[in-house]
Formats: sequence, structure tokens, C-alpha cells
Amino acid sequence: MTQPLVSIVIPVFNVEHHLRQCLDSVLRQTLKEWECICVDDGSPDGSGAILDEYGGRDARFKIIHQRNQGVSAARNLGIELASAPYLTFIDSDDWIEDDALENLLSAMEKSSADMVMCSICIHQKNHQEVSMETPYPPSGNMRDEYVVTNESFSGANLVDVSIWAKLFSMETIRTHQIRFTPELKVSEDMEFATRMLCRSRCVSIIRKPLYHYRAGHESSIMNNIVRGRMKTSDFINSINAIYRLYQCVPSGLERGECRERITGTLRRALSGKNFYRQIIRQLEHKDQAAIEASTSFPYMNYLRRGKKLASLQMILRHLRMQFGFGTRLQALSTAIRNFFKS
Repeated sequence: MTQPLVSIVIPVFNVEHHLRQCLDSVLRQTLKEWECICVDDGSPDGSGAILDEYGGRDARFKIIHQRNQGVSAARNLGIELASAPYLTFIDSDDWIEDDALENLLSAMEKSSADMVMCSICIHQKNHQEVSMETPYPPSGNMRDEYVVTNESFSGANLVDVSIWAKLFSMETIRTHQIRFTPELKVSEDMEFATRMLCRSRCVSIIRKPLYHYRAGHESSIMNNIVRGRMKTSDFINSINAIYRLYQCVPSGLERGECRERITGTLRRALSGKNFYRQIIRQLEHKDQAAIEASTSFPYMNYLRRGKKLASLQMILRHLRMQFGFGTRLQALSTAIRNFFKS
């Protein structure tokens, strides 16, 4: 078998109705030198059988079955088994364009980047609404592909810290031992992608949408919160983990623009995304005891002043005020340390 150029990691759990579309999109790739590591995370439905079927059809599919350990553990196993110099992740209910790998790899090789990202098509549950999300603000003079360096790009624009629609350098991942944190159930992809940003010397961006994201799936984080399968403490743990990311900023990032790249990315992720507003609305009905039990949660004083919904809204308003455009990492870190003392 030809040595793969790209390792694809797909964590799989209870997606039998969408899994074939995902795997078929991998089979249609114009770039043929790939391996697809599919980790069945203890699915009780027919997902495992579908994976075995595709594994029997094409040796490039590597199928692993394990007891349920969560998406982060499944992705980490995929990273350990990856043999190609480049890595990408696909969620098992999503799919990619036929030329996705070819475009991502071409951008990676031309720029010698540590990470390449592209635009995403977002498909709502009703199958009628489709929107596109780009990793930077659209502009009339933007090229379809360009290179971003620490010195030339403000991180306030680099807002996409998901792991979808990206190609990662395995050398960077292995050198810095970047992995997912299994304990996180919210924003685990944000933590991983931000660590990659911290360690990346160069990032290449493609405007073309190559990844299709299916919103509103049964197993999504928001649906888990709505149905009570995710605890308030899970959300708290993720907020704390995101703040701890500031400690991973390399010492070489001394100039303001370099720091702003990291600060801007995390600030945008925390301060106004509709995702977090939805979470706040769902947490209104949860037990406040879970939050009060977390001694490390930096906004405890807010939560003691009134109803949870209003308190959490105050948190996000405060985040937006503190993390405004142009915020420097030093001032932000000082504020965070003060909050943790409360």
C-alpha cells in the first residue's frame, strides 16, 4: 500500500444514519494517498457494522472498536495510530468536498505551514438553511489562499478554533505532544486547536468551503445540554481549561502582534458566540450547587448575586468588556489571575 500523505481521524458514535455520507466523501477524494482511522467509541447502533463494511471494501480504512470513552479519547487514539505527515479530523455526521484533501495539502506544502484552515458550509437540521463560515472577515481584496505569519496578521481576525476544516502538521503535534483532554466535554476542540495556534509558525487559509458541518445533530453538545446529559460542571471545567491555555503561549511570542494572535482568538471564542449564549439559556434551569462546588471557577462572586441566568449573562458582558479589540495578553492575564483569587 502507498504511504499515505494525510491521516483522517473520524470518531464514531451512534451515527448510522449519516455515517455512509461521511465515509463516501472520503472515498471520492481526488487525493488518493490517504488513510482513514475510524474509531468506533462503543456505538450501540449499527455504526460499527457500517465501519467494518467499509474497512472490508478499502484497506485504507483502519477500523478500531473500543468501549465508550468519549470523543477526546477516540481522537487521541487516532493521533497515536496516524502514520501520515499530515492530519485532519472529520466528525462522523459531516462530510467533505471531493477535492478537500488535495486543496488542503497543496496549501500546506506551498506555504510550509503548520496548519491550514478552510471555510465551512453549515447545514441546519431542516436541510434548507445553509450558511458559510470563514476563518477571517470577508474582504474585497482577499485572495482565495494566502499565508499568515505571526508578524503580519492580527489574531482578532483568526476566530475559528474548531478542529473541523483543518489540516495539521503531525511534526508539530508530536514535537509539542498536543492532545485532547479527555476530561473536557465542552470546547475540547477549541483547546486542541488553540494549542496548535500557540505552536504554529505559519498558518495558511483557504477561502473555498471544503467542509460540510451538520448542525443540530442528536449527539451535539447543545442537544446534550438540552436533554440533561451534560452537567453544569462540564461547562465550568471547559471555561477553566480555556483560561489555562494562556499559560501555553510560547516565550518567543514577545511582540504585541504575536500576543494578539492568541489573545484575539480566545477572546472571540469566549465573548459573543451564539453557542455560549445558547448554553447560558439552558443552564438557567440547572442546579447552581454544581457551580458553587467548583472552587476554581473565576466568577463565583457573580453567581452569588442573583439568579443564574442573569449572573451568567453578566459574565459574558464582562468578558466582552475585558477582552475588547487591542487587548494585550499581559493585561488579560492579570485580570484572569485576579478573578481566580475570588
